[in-house]
Amino acid sequence: MLTLPIRKKWFDMILEEDKDKRKKEEYRTLNEYWGKRFATALGFTGKDAVGALNKYIQSHGQTEEFTVRYRNGYSGNSPTAEAKVTLSIGPGKEEWGAEPGVQYYVQHILEVRQMADR
Repeated sequence: MLTLPIRKKWFDMILEEDKDKRKKEEYRTLNEYWGKRFATALGFTGKDAVGALNKYIQSHGQTEEFTVRYRNGYSGNSPTAEAKVTLSIGPGKEEWGAEPGVQYYVQHILEVRQMADR
């Protein structure tokens, strides 16, 4: 499972109980670093796994559902949540942390649950 660090502000918004205030997308820079991590999590392998992932997204619009773990911090006992997401490529929303005019790997959060404290 892919574990992604996330700032407290965004972590709290993802777990927000009020659906109107909940953050429904999380963003990662559209680059090789994040591409490799998403490709691996989705089972794309080989020398050009990132290219294969990006091509799949371009032809299908988004990936199949997969699970990520968001961790607010880097220690083993940091607050965590697991989310079912799909992945696309595109711009994000400024109110959810995206910069205008920038393309991202967009994680569309379908379902989320906070993990019990360790």
